[in-house]
Amino acid sequence: MTTPMTTGTDADPNKNKKMNDIILSYISYITSTHFASGAAGAVVRYATSKDKKLKENIAGGIAGALTASYVTPLITSILSIDESSRSASGIAFVLGLIGLYLTEALVRIIANYSKHPVIPTAISLEGIATAINVSAELSNNNNNKQDNEDDNNRTDGKSAQ
Repeated sequence: MTTPMTTGTDADPNKNKKMNDIILSYISYITSTHFASGAAGAVVRYATSKDKKLKENIAGGIAGALTASYVTPLITSILSIDESSRSASGIAFVLGLIGLYLTEALVRIIANYSKHPVIPTAISLEGIATAINVSAELSNNNNNKQDNEDDNNRTDGKSAQ
């Protein structure tokens, strides 16, 4: 007995329907979440940006959308806002708009802190903020010392400014 030859799409017509349903379901989920609101905010940031470098704006859009996806639930929880409300979507939009700047600032804070880590005196927002500020002051003092040493080590007699 011979079996008819079938190709990928002829083999199981339900397989394509299932795959389409999965893709549409995923797209529907994405568009109804904070990711979509964040992406919309990132698009607005791109449209109003003076810097139109495509790669940087795509990366910024992704960073904004991801920031909105992950930070919006935290903020809505802290503020006791229903995560499915319009207010939460507005928060996600704003986070998408400024998400790239927030992530850049966080990376800078962490980089500076890693140069002069200070153990927080209390496990609270205030204790952590104090430790970060002390670390930043140590970094600034170190940078100022380095600038002064650079000025003193110049051989041409001119100031580094």
